[in-house]
Amino acid sequence: MHVPAAPAVPSAAQLFRGAAAHGARLLCRVEVVRADAAAAALETGGGAALDALLVAIRNLRATVDAYAPVLAGLSPEIVSRRAAALARVLASPATQGLADDPMAGRRLRERWAQLVTPLRPALDSWRERHSLDGSRRSTPFPVAAAAALERATDRVARRVIARTALVERDSAHAVEGAARALLAVLTPLAAVTPDGNALLTLLQSDGSVLSTWHDPAVRAARVSALVALAGAWRTMGEPPLEIERKWLLSALPPQAVAAPVTDLAQGYLPGEALVERIRRRSNAGSVEWIRTVKLGRGIARIEVEEVAAPALGEALFALTEGRRVHKRRYTVADGARHWEIDAFTDRVLVLAELELDHADAVVEFPPWLAPYVLREVTDDRAFTNWQLAR
Repeated sequence: MHVPAAPAVPSAAQLFRGAAAHGARLLCRVEVVRADAAAAALETGGGAALDALLVAIRNLRATVDAYAPVLAGLSPEIVSRRAAALARVLASPATQGLADDPMAGRRLRERWAQLVTPLRPALDSWRERHSLDGSRRSTPFPVAAAAALERATDRVARRVIARTALVERDSAHAVEGAARALLAVLTPLAAVTPDGNALLTLLQSDGSVLSTWHDPAVRAARVSALVALAGAWRTMGEPPLEIERKWLLSALPPQAVAAPVTDLAQGYLPGEALVERIRRRSNAGSVEWIRTVKLGRGIARIEVEEVAAPALGEALFALTEGRRVHKRRYTVADGARHWEIDAFTDRVLVLAELELDHADAVVEFPPWLAPYVLREVTDDRAFTNWQLAR
C-alpha cells in the first residue's frame, strides 16, 4: 500500500498523546514521503534533489534506529543497514558528480524503491499480543522518545571521547553521523517544551560537534541538558497519579455543614480488572458528567478522567444500575489543603478524604475534624466506592 503524503511533521503535542508504535511510524512516514518527493525529482532536480534524498534517508535511518524497540514487524536492523548503504552511495563523489545525469537519477530512484517497497506495509499497521488474564499497557510515545534521546546523546558523547582520546583515529565521520542522528531525534519533538526549543537552537549553533564537544565542560553541559530533557519527556508519558488517604468518621462534623457542597451520584460499569466510573456532579444548579478510570489500590493510584457530554453520561449511567452510590460532598479548606467530607445519602456512612502531594506526606487532623475520626480506611477495600456501590 502506498504511503499517503503528509503535509508536515506531526506536531510534538500530537505525538506525545499517543502510543510509541504509532508515533514512531508517523515520524518514519514523514521521511519516506520526503524521500519519495526527492526521488521523483532526481531526473530533473539535479543536485538539490540528490541532497534532499540523502537528508531524508539519513533521517529515516536515524528514526528507525532510535525507535527500533517499538518498531516490531518493521525489521529495523535491515532497514537501517540498507538505508546506510544507500546514503553512502548518494554521498559518494562519484554519485555527486552525476547529479545532473537523468540515467543516474533513474537508477538511484530504483534503489530507493527497492528499499522502501517492503517497508510501506509495516508503516501502515502493527500487531500486538494481549493476554486475557493479565494487564498490558502500550508504551507511551514520550517514554520511547526519552529513551531514544538518551541513547542518541550517549552515542555522540562516547564517540567524541573516543575521537578526542585518539582511540579511533578515523572516526570523525562517525561522530558527525551520530550528531546528525541526535538532531533527527530532537528536531521534530523539541517544540513540546520551551527547554527543548532552546536546546535545539543551541545544538544547531554548535556547528561541528568535534569543534565544541571536545571541551569536557561543554560536553558535560550539553549531555546534562539533554538527559534532563529526556527526563521531562518521560514524566509526560507517565499516567497521572491520585495520592489520597481516607478515614472513617463517627458523624458529619458541624464545620463541614457550612462548607461548599456538591451532590454526587456515581455508578460503575461492569468490569473487574478495569473499573470505569461515571459520575453526575450537581452544584448550584449546574450538572456535569465525568468519566473516570482508576487502576491500583492504596494511597497512590493511576487515575484518568474526562468530561462526558450529557447524553453520553446519561446513557452510561443507565448501565450502572445496581452499582451506584449517592452522597453529598463538603469541601473544607485547611490551609493549602482541602478536606473532602462525604456524607452518604443512601446509607449511614461518613468518610473524610485528603489528596496529598506525595505518599509519605504528614497528615495532622484540624481541631474541627479530629474528634470525629474513628480510623484510617485507605487500604480497606470495603470502603472503596466500588465496593460500596449497590
